Amino acid sequence: MKLITVEEHFESAAVTAAMRQAVGNAAFPTVSPALRQYMRDNLPSPAIMQDTQHERLAFMTQHGIDMQVLSYGNSSPQNLSPEQAVPLTQLANY
Repeated sequence: MKLITVEEHFESAAVTAAMRQAVGNAAFPTVSPALRQYMRDNLPSPAIMQDTQHERLAFMTQHGIDMQVLSYGNSSPQNLSPEQAVPLTQLANY
């Protein structure tokens, strides 16, 4: 039986750079201070989120994961205005 994990997050360096250029910083949803602190302390670093090969594949091998369904993660274009979000979301799906 194959082991497939779903909604595993990734982040694109190109999209993150374009978002910073568009809005001056990464776009985060409006969250409570406690949740923001949790996110800072517990979510993977951008380097880990952007790695879809080396560490991710080693982790998958170590845990017997055959496939991951990737979803866009932490600093998401969906938190921007539609004029900014649509082209960045298209870039993320490229």
